[in-house]
Amino acid sequence: MQLNSKNALVLILGDQALISGMRLLTQVVVARYAAHSEQGIGFYVAVFGFVILAVMLAESFITIPVNVFLPHQSDDQRAAFVGDSFRALMRLIGVMGAVCCLATLAGWLWQWQFLMWVAGVLAWYLPLHLAREYGRRMLLATDRHQTLFFYDLITCFLMLVGLGLSVSGGSVGAVWAYLLFSIANATFVWLWWRSFKEEVIWNEEFGSNFDKIAFEHGKWVAAEGLFSVVLVYFSHWQITALLGEEAADRYGSCLTLVFIANPFLLGVVSYFGPRASKIFAEAGVAGIRSESYRLAGLVSGVLLAATLVIWAGGDWLMTAVFGSRFAGLGSTVAILSLGMLVLGSGFVFATGLQAIQAPQFNFFASMLSGVAVVSLSFWLLRGDISQAAWAFLISAAIGTLVRVASFHAKLAGLAGGTGMSA
Repeated sequence: MQLNSKNALVLILGDQALISGMRLLTQVVVARYAAHSEQGIGFYVAVFGFVILAVMLAESFITIPVNVFLPHQSDDQRAAFVGDSFRALMRLIGVMGAVCCLATLAGWLWQWQFLMWVAGVLAWYLPLHLAREYGRRMLLATDRHQTLFFYDLITCFLMLVGLGLSVSGGSVGAVWAYLLFSIANATFVWLWWRSFKEEVIWNEEFGSNFDKIAFEHGKWVAAEGLFSVVLVYFSHWQITALLGEEAADRYGSCLTLVFIANPFLLGVVSYFGPRASKIFAEAGVAGIRSESYRLAGLVSGVLLAATLVIWAGGDWLMTAVFGSRFAGLGSTVAILSLGMLVLGSGFVFATGLQAIQAPQFNFFASMLSGVAVVSLSFWLLRGDISQAAWAFLISAAIGTLVRVASFHAKLAGLAGGTGMSA
């Protein structure tokens, strides 16, 4: 059943709240109950940084091209287009699995425990995680929002049961948390596959031009995503290497609290990604500009409210959520929250640039942010993790300014070049 845009947005935001809320709850449980373990919250966040990197590559070369170009496919070509995208996902999973296995072996041979554990977890965790993310994006691209919500509700219930058993049994840890997520991911993939496999053409002789257009579009998205991961996680990796696990746990907990905004942001992007391409195809410059302004105002308002709450009671929130071990981090989490406000406000314009097929501008913005955070981290980080937060804030501001300016410049060029109404 088709939902109107308002109901669809509410349902997608609710679904994303389920997913991100469960991830946040898991991180809180790991932070509280594995405080003195080598596989505590610091290890969890370090592994998840590489998970985000893998998801970014899958989105760049597979799901984002599907969102952008599927509305432009003819009815008799859509099934083959989707089938080609799934084959591309399987190839990517195979390559990533091989890399993780080699890295695990290298860590064992060189006796680098951190590399061995991280790569070992990724080797069995990534395949199901990437398959689930692909399934979720396909349900969104085909407007099956209610089905997506139902499947995610089932898997979140399984995670809740698993976490409860873990806490009561005293077996909490980052590796165990990723194992629970894998069980939930496998359940989702099974549910989704039952409804998906009959709707695509698997025979390669009916293939589309997906690989070609996905690479041409995706190379810019992948390069952008790489620098986006660097923007968020480089300082955490540097803190882990220079200041040790305790400092990494403290900074990772601050990132976790700030990323409470992620369900909202990811929900907006999940809603706006497929919709923006359809709006641009049907209403041109005027339509995409109007919708982008509307959503940018909504996102900025919500994030501003969250930022004010964190500035007013950040230290209390840190101790209330993560425990007394994380006291005294109010100023750090406040700076990070301001960075999230700036970064999140640019998400809508980044999605708009994807929809108008101008991903190279997102790349330039992300590259400048990534270079800035690396440079500032080396320059500022001396022993206080709040210095890393300042590096994140300044770098995020640079990227957002470039995205907003590029979006307006590109729309002005399209309107002037085609004669479309602005």
